[in-house]
Amino acid sequence: MHYFFLHTRKGFATVEILIAATIISVTLIALVLATGRAVDLSIESVERVQASFLLEESAESVKLIRDTAWTSISSLTIGTTYYLNFSGATWTLTTTPPATVDGYTRTIVFSNVYRDGSDDIAGAGTLDDGTRLVTSTVSWNSVSGPKTESIQFYVANIFE
Repeated sequence: MHYFFLHTRKGFATVEILIAATIISVTLIALVLATGRAVDLSIESVERVQASFLLEESAESVKLIRDTAWTSISSLTIGTTYYLNFSGATWTLTTTPPATVDGYTRTIVFSNVYRDGSDDIAGAGTLDDGTRLVTSTVSWNSVSGPKTESIQFYVANIFE
């Protein structure tokens, strides 16, 4: 009887080792996968912050272009995609896509603005030639696929 107990115990130790190895392996795999996902999320967070800064810069650049001369804005074709270009310490808008900024592409689209009888911005009504709705978009290829962020704001001819 004593021999049977030792023999059974010896096999049980092998099973314990297999179970422990399996638990350790599954835990290590889970940690590696979690670490990989954390790195991806961190990269995506940095990318979104960069996109936000580029959107903010786009808005400020359009305002600077407006401040130079309202005709720089009012003469643009509504609905056309424009790209920001910085040359000679001056911002300009062009229909020719420039090189990307660190892998980011910025676009600007202008839309008409209408006012209702109370002079409030509305979906329809009287065309306001002194105001434009600006949609600024930043797009890039992220670790998890293509991403896009956009903002909309109004610019007005404040010097008239």
